[in-house]
Amino acid sequence: MARRSVLSTSAPSLLLGLLIVLGLGLRLLDLKDPPFDFHPTRQLGSAVIARGMYYQALPSAPEATRRLAINLWSAAPVYEAPILETMVAGTYLAMGGENLWVARLYSSLLWVSGVIPLVLIGRRLGWRAGSLASIAFYLVVPFGVRASRSFQPDPWMAAILLFAAWALLEWRHSPRWGLAVAAGLLAGLAVMIKPVAAFPVAGAMIGLTIAGPGIRRAIREPQLWAVAALAVLPSLAYFMLIPSRSTGFLEFWVGSFTELWTQAAFYVRWVEEANSVVLLPWLCLGGIGTLLFPAGGPRGMVLGLWVGYGLYGLALPYQISTHDYYHLMLIPITALLLMPLAELLWERLRPEPGVWRVAALAVLAFALAVRSWQSRTALLSEDYRGEAGGWKAIGEALPKDGAILALTHDYGFPLAYYGWTQVSLWPSLADVNVLEMADHDQGDIEAAFRARSKGFRYFLVTDFGELARQPELQDYLEAGFQVAAEGDGFVIYDLALPLPDS
Repeated sequence: MARRSVLSTSAPSLLLGLLIVLGLGLRLLDLKDPPFDFHPTRQLGSAVIARGMYYQALPSAPEATRRLAINLWSAAPVYEAPILETMVAGTYLAMGGENLWVARLYSSLLWVSGVIPLVLIGRRLGWRAGSLASIAFYLVVPFGVRASRSFQPDPWMAAILLFAAWALLEWRHSPRWGLAVAAGLLAGLAVMIKPVAAFPVAGAMIGLTIAGPGIRRAIREPQLWAVAALAVLPSLAYFMLIPSRSTGFLEFWVGSFTELWTQAAFYVRWVEEANSVVLLPWLCLGGIGTLLFPAGGPRGMVLGLWVGYGLYGLALPYQISTHDYYHLMLIPITALLLMPLAELLWERLRPEPGVWRVAALAVLAFALAVRSWQSRTALLSEDYRGEAGGWKAIGEALPKDGAILALTHDYGFPLAYYGWTQVSLWPSLADVNVLEMADHDQGDIEAAFRARSKGFRYFLVTDFGELARQPELQDYLEAGFQVAAEGDGFVIYDLALPLPDS
């Protein structure tokens, strides 16, 4: 009997350990493969920033290389505090060289650390079995496996959001100053990493307050004001230092696309993007799980997370309907909301004979194994080493005696990182459509080309699929300018050498 008791008490810890090993192992597969597997624009943009920081701090770097790395870093847009990039650059220095896989390791470790608040929330609410199911979902959902190892701030923000939710719940349950400071700092860290976290963080805080002590009583609590100040003021102070980049993003994207709110297709696309991250049945189950949270603060908090996500989507309607990783916060939110449903199921199975509980666990283990194998197969079936070498070769082949305007992949970041070449961008057709939606008329091709190409010597094309979608530009280039160089994957026109009959 004692042996059975020991086994029964150690089983949850053993399952938790196995889930953590599985989740981390999946994310570290193909660790050193170049980051073309998930939104290379964002990942390589961060890689350019980290490399610039590294060379700026490297005493032994050749001056020309240092200057070029810093210039490429300066040209990269910075919309969030470069916390991960700074850590990666510091690790480069400690390791004595640039190892891009370090970023994948850091993102994977921080995402997996989100297990900690899920366990703690489960203990607080008495849902230990439910927390294990929640953790399994959080670690193995396929989109999360791919996205959470990427070199961008979104995985960090999503994981820290769980820590903030736990700290807020603990603080409201036992309002002490230590917990208030912890809740404020964790909420503020999530917002600092990615400012859009302000929406779910604010929603959780407001939901906790309304469902808990109520607004009238809460606004007289110094601790509430301390939590709110710590959640907001650090990010405000930081972004005031770089207003041209942070506010420029907000000025263009927020408010420029509010007409989408009135279009049914916008909401359909929103749901489709969310479904690609967390399948719609899981989202619906999460909605049901919301109602199973204890009345008061806990239910108010999770309702606030939903409302915050909805307001976030309305604030950035173009991104929410076109970018899957803008929905990444749905994974930790859904994992949290599945916890009471899983606990309810386990409580229903508890009085059944042991064979039925084992059968239920076997079914869940089978589903977990299938999802894990799918993620493993997808990651190992891709090899991007040749792509990195191709961009390096293009960078080496390009002329160095003039500025380059380019129609190229991923906003020029593969060329910047692997080819060490800075180019300015000719807009893709998607970019043109976005600008026109925001009432920025591009005019005819000849006028647009003259305006954009002023001061440039060369026009580079690497994205031939995009060129085919802009036939007027293709005809204008081929009929108007001599080819300065061409090779595998690129052609470059000399804008200083028009064709004789053009």
